[in-house]
Amino acid sequence: MQIQSSDPPRSTGCVDIFRARFEELSDDCSLLSEAEIERASRFVRPTDAARYRAGRTWVRRKISTELGVPSSDLAITAGPHGKPGLPGDPIGFNVTHSDEEIWLAISAGPVGIDLEPPPRDDPVPLFRQIAAPGEWRQAHAEGITAERFLLLWTAKESVLKLLGTGLMTDPRTISLGSLTATGPVTGKIAGRWISLQRLPAPAGAVAHVATFGKRLEIRLYDYECPEIS
Repeated sequence: MQIQSSDPPRSTGCVDIFRARFEELSDDCSLLSEAEIERASRFVRPTDAARYRAGRTWVRRKISTELGVPSSDLAITAGPHGKPGLPGDPIGFNVTHSDEEIWLAISAGPVGIDLEPPPRDDPVPLFRQIAAPGEWRQAHAEGITAERFLLLWTAKESVLKLLGTGLMTDPRTISLGSLTATGPVTGKIAGRWISLQRLPAPAGAVAHVATFGKRLEIRLYDYECPEIS
């Protein structure tokens, strides 16, 4: 599904989320920057390199449609901690992916999004690595499952991506309190109001999106024809 002219204009707190499957994307380098091509060459596995190239091309096409500029003219930059952005910040966007899918969140301001598949390892030690003391005590008493770990991890990762620090900020220093199944959850983190919401995800996976402010509206554009630019 494409955003049509009949769709309401995006307002503060509104996030459009686009999803695509890597198997439906073309591995095309023609729209990528030299830096992106060089980064793709550093992947050890050819499949990872192909996914990176295809994903970045798709992201460029979506953002170019959003801004009405040629995909090849986009100057995608990286912040101090690697968060992608655009000169002048005309829009906020963030990207997440699994082995099978790539998701793009676009908002009027900063946004963070994270999608994670089920963990392959024991979730208990993983949970302890990311949980604030109160979160750990509550979860340890009630039982830690793979889903509970994913709920906390994707929520924190989306918030850290929103803040632009990523894992430069220790996730144990941020307490999100009790997460609901669907949200949205609103609270103050690092002195700013943040809204957080769980998103529909493939079986076994969990995803969250986060924005600044007390209002969060999600418009989910499901798997679409990726070659429309």
